[in-house]
Amino acid sequence: MLSKVAKKYYTEHELKPKKLEVIYNGIDLCIGSNISSEDKEIIKKFKGNSTLLGTLCLANHRKGIEQILYALPFLPNCKFIIIGDGPAREYLENLAISLNVRKRFFILGYRENAKDLLKYIDIYLMPSRSEGFSLALLEAVAAKKTVVCSNIPIFKETFTERQVSFFDLDNTNSLIQAIKNSINNDINDAYIRLKQNYSSDSMAQSYHELYMTCKEVK
Repeated sequence: MLSKVAKKYYTEHELKPKKLEVIYNGIDLCIGSNISSEDKEIIKKFKGNSTLLGTLCLANHRKGIEQILYALPFLPNCKFIIIGDGPAREYLENLAISLNVRKRFFILGYRENAKDLLKYIDIYLMPSRSEGFSLALLEAVAAKKTVVCSNIPIFKETFTERQVSFFDLDNTNSLIQAIKNSINNDINDAYIRLKQNYSSDSMAQSYHELYMTCKEVK
């Protein structure tokens, strides 16, 4: 299982808990610098002197991105960028127009080196309605970004309230307050937790230990 949330779900659906082990996905902690001069200029020009809110994702309903647009009118010093694309693009662009925030909202499009562009984002947002296990969240913490998440169980399992800021789904005031409170996030503590639990090294070690345990049982 990739999480305790998943283990609980499958245990409740008649799988024996003794046969289930939780091993978290892990990522390489190295941050690349494969950024084109064109993307660099596009993002810097859009950001200007604003606080740049951002997310890396496939834009669809499950990602809950529209919540950020509803909050944007109340965050006049912020702009919001999506590094990615998806089926919700037209809906989000039309919503931004209706909320009069179109000039502060930008969809860059899909980039293979998306995580390298995290360096230009000030606050990383994960407003998802559901997730399995988010590698994008881990990448944001690996880049030592301030993070704001929806308070769904998988995110609350992955990091603590000290390390990231949480908000209630579909509650604009809660999201606005979480963004404002995120200045108090302990980014270094989040990175330490990432290194200990969600790095490629820690994942490999966990699989090795599980393999050796199973081998001894046989």
